[in-house]
Amino acid sequence: MGFKLRNKNVPSALKQTRSDIKNYIKKRRETGRFEDQLGDGQMEAGFRNLDNVRKVSREQMVEEGYDGASAWQMPGNVPRGMYGPQDNIYFAEPTALQRLTSGGGESTDTHELGHVFDIGTLNTTEYGNVLPKTNINKAIENIPVKGGYETSDYMPSQEVFAELLRFKLENDIDPKKVYDKKDLPELRKKLSKEKDYGMFNINDMYEDEGLIRLMNEVVDVDNKKDDKTRLSWNK
Repeated sequence: MGFKLRNKNVPSALKQTRSDIKNYIKKRRETGRFEDQLGDGQMEAGFRNLDNVRKVSREQMVEEGYDGASAWQMPGNVPRGMYGPQDNIYFAEPTALQRLTSGGGESTDTHELGHVFDIGTLNTTEYGNVLPKTNINKAIENIPVKGGYETSDYMPSQEVFAELLRFKLENDIDPKKVYDKKDLPELRKKLSKEKDYGMFNINDMYEDEGLIRLMNEVVDVDNKKDDKTRLSWNK
């Protein structure tokens, strides 16, 4: 690899984010409603991935073969962060403009660590060129989006989960809360303040019923590298 980032050198804010994700997921598991997504060792495998992930710089990400991480791209194609499942590494370095329009580096860290946990539930690092769907991704894709389209027509399911987890943590959403129609006005108000991911955000994707299901039921990226997504695996 040529570089190391040991846990003892990880900034305390990053350690806290990992801890926050773990605590949130544990509390979701305690409800007994997510055995399909977290049971049979999936939660523990995701946690191991979080424990072992290394955060690297943008430059190191490129050196490791993730060319899509490069800042030397056309405006609009420069990623804020990226996770490499095969190496369990990620970077989170929004540009100055991206910080102004989409929040600081902490938000990007939370998003990328959402990928780390999600992909880690697969309990394998032998992906080849095809990344299988996790049970979390399958649950998301089972929830209808606006217009009868596929989820991926708006946003890949992996990105939906990472954004959903970030939103819940940043808004201090109770992991055990069950949403219903009376909660929609406040939820929509909070979601309307979120920045778009690409052309859409979660608020754009779902009618009321779908949004309630997303909040209550959840804890496709193409098989080729796509610089428009923050998830990459085909080196």
